[in-house]
Amino acid sequence: MVLFQSVTLSLVIPAVLTLYNGVLEQLGDVKSLRKLLLTQRDHSKYRFAGIFVNVKMAFSVDISKEAFSSKVYLAAAVLDPNLKQVLCNYNEDQDEAACLSSDSE
Repeated sequence: MVLFQSVTLSLVIPAVLTLYNGVLEQLGDVKSLRKLLLTQRDHSKYRFAGIFVNVKMAFSVDISKEAFSSKVYLAAAVLDPNLKQVLCNYNEDQDEAACLSSDSE
């Protein structure tokens, strides 16, 4: 787990995706709150549409009209050294040691 002492722009994408994935996980487990979870999922997809398009989890004809469509959120997350471990966990093409080494690109 990565601990941060301050909140930065680089945490926007990880926070949104973590919340969204948490809702998706709960959809399969909870029956009594299903409508609430479906509404939360749909509103998250709408509110953060630009983020979902930039990380290839959704498609949009004109991304410039989507909320959070700026590439600065994506760049901040990728360039934050505190998130390197998290990003390495999602990189299936490279082993963890190579991903974490300072010489790898």
